Amino acid sequence: MIPNEKEIRWLLKDKYNFSDSKINHFLQSKSGWSHLGPTQIKKDIERIKAGEPVNYVIGWVDFLGCKIDLSKKTLIPRPETEFWVSKVINELQQIKTKNFDILDLCCGSGCIGISVLKQVYHSNVSFADISPGALEQSQINLDRNFIKKNKYKIIKTNLFKNISSKYDFILCNPPYVSVNEKNLDLQWEPKKALYAKHGGLFLIEKIIIESPGYLNGPGLLFLEFGYNQKKEIKEILKTSLFKKYKFYKDQFGKYRYLKAII
Repeated sequence: MIPNEKEIRWLLKDKYNFSDSKINHFLQSKSGWSHLGPTQIKKDIERIKAGEPVNYVIGWVDFLGCKIDLSKKTLIPRPETEFWVSKVINELQQIKTKNFDILDLCCGSGCIGISVLKQVYHSNVSFADISPGALEQSQINLDRNFIKKNKYKIIKTNLFKNISSKYDFILCNPPYVSVNEKNLDLQWEPKKALYAKHGGLFLIEKIIIESPGYLNGPGLLFLEFGYNQKKEIKEILKTSLFKKYKFYKDQFGKYRYLKAII
């Protein structure tokens, strides 16, 4: 079996537009890719063999039909995030009464807000992040997905510090991995987008406590969290201004996001 064969097939198909037959011929060649010399394909394969995520090597990822550029090495969107965002989009599509103002907090690549803008036509989105690189990446993706400039704003802010508006919905996938759970599989991705203090709950608690002040009533917060954090988050919610809340599982049967209403 060829090491990293699945990732290499993915690379050759998505980045270099190889046909399946050409990929098979390439992988079954006796000389493998050693005959390539210092070509870009060989360099990319070596990056994959070194453990770099294939999405970084390819340079983009599909998220609910949107092509999300990753050239600034923002957090790679996960299938679990794609799952719950699709549920939120379905919910928003059922409400036809007015235009929505939505905050994509800790926006990273911008994948959440962009997918909403592409599928919920009566929405406007503010993309907010503390990282200049993330905001630059969001702008790249807004342009590449042909989002009209009157449909969005970009805000550099530490959570709600520079937020002056109120929103109908806040969608957020914050850093929530405990700093004590550092994983080699995540070493390639930005640490600030992954890890948080206090068992991964530091930013989650701040968002739950502060977000009611930035929601129009009856506004909704949709928040992603770690599979093992539901119990602690439930206690935080009890001290918040949210009147109702519900936890939801992802496609793998793990509690992964919540919906809270003020």
